[in-house]
Amino acid sequence: MNALAADLVVDGMRCAGCIAKIEAGLGAIPGVAAARVNFSSKRVHVDHDATIDDEALVAALERLGFEAHAFAETATPASRESRMLAKALAVAAFAAMNVMLLSVSVWSGAEEATRTLFHWLSAMIALPAIAYSGRPFFGSAWGASSIR
Repeated sequence: MNALAADLVVDGMRCAGCIAKIEAGLGAIPGVAAARVNFSSKRVHVDHDATIDDEALVAALERLGFEAHAFAETATPASRESRMLAKALAVAAFAAMNVMLLSVSVWSGAEEATRTLFHWLSAMIALPAIAYSGRPFFGSAWGASSIR
């Protein structure tokens, strides 16, 4: 038996349950000797025989619900998921700064009508920011609720 190894980048890993699902799912494939996940680098190292190629491993990961591709040493470290998380953080920070700016007027002795207006303005800023910036959390929760 000719032993081979493959390193794959797996986007969408967020918890220990994802790690267990990937390692168990790949380990169940005939010809796979071991699958080890490195959570911090979002990579999985698979020891397998010559009957399995990288495309079959990527397809198996996609059946498990994860996007994957072969690891390339020249790949940039910023993945699509990292860029999306950075944008979500930027939107949340911008919205938080604006809500804090409005709250200064609210707590410095503004009239009741002005306070009510600024509360509504804060809500109009916060709700879309929560919807946009919370997508990774809400998507993960939705995905976890459908796994039984």
